[in-house]
Amino acid sequence: MLSPPLEYLRRALKLSAAGDLDGAIAVIREGIELCETDPQYLDSLPRLTFNLGLFYRRQGRLADALHAVRRSLLLCPEDRSLLHSHADLLLESGEMSAAALAAMELRAVCESNPDTFTAEWADAVSLLEKRITG
Repeated sequence: MLSPPLEYLRRALKLSAAGDLDGAIAVIREGIELCETDPQYLDSLPRLTFNLGLFYRRQGRLADALHAVRRSLLLCPEDRSLLHSHADLLLESGEMSAAALAAMELRAVCESNPDTFTAEWADAVSLLEKRITG
């Protein structure tokens, strides 16, 4: 059985697959609100926020995607997925200096956790940095 936040995510993904991005966004925002108000679900927040950002991106709403990621970073400041998404969204928005700073922050978080800084994360960070310096 999935936790309540992941049930929200499952419902949102189904709506998205059916082409209802507005419905998916509404559902996933409810899940995010649950995560933000109930500490036992905080670990699900990055996953939901990441998907919310993807839904907003698909609608061409980069500013909304950035807002969602930044809000979640306040609660999960060292979450690599959120940091990567933040840098990527800044890059896509044309904010090169901010994207470079976000990528540096991501690298610092990764390197400060060597036990979980896998080859996949190293590749992802390197690719992001190459896209920024392009």
